Amino acid sequence: MIGRSRNHINFCLTVCIGLFALGAIFSLAAITAAQSRFNTKKAFLVANLLGVAVVAATFLMLYLLSGTKSGLSDSSFVRVSVIAASRVSAAIIDLASYNGYPLSIMIGKVLPTDLPLCRANNSGI
Repeated sequence: MIGRSRNHINFCLTVCIGLFALGAIFSLAAITAAQSRFNTKKAFLVANLLGVAVVAATFLMLYLLSGTKSGLSDSSFVRVSVIAASRVSAAIIDLASYNGYPLSIMIGKVLPTDLPLCRANNSGI
């Protein structure tokens, strides 16, 4: 019984590591966007609430959908699946490269010189 509760706590803490990392990076990016684009109290509040919503949604998805058994026996512990950890890591990398637009937009069909942020200072990239 003690082993199962320790495994459950270990799984919850592993989920929280990715959860808080993603939440912190997303909140910083959202607040930066709100302050640089709108600079109102309402935009700041919406950015903070959006950060809380991302944390809650990430927790539910990781906790409910990403658990996988680590071994074949019944006593094996539950861990975060590799694909779930990879997706959270990709989201963190995408948000960490935020400089006005997420990296996923810049990799897409939009050229960096077409973005308003680049046109404002004529830097090109």
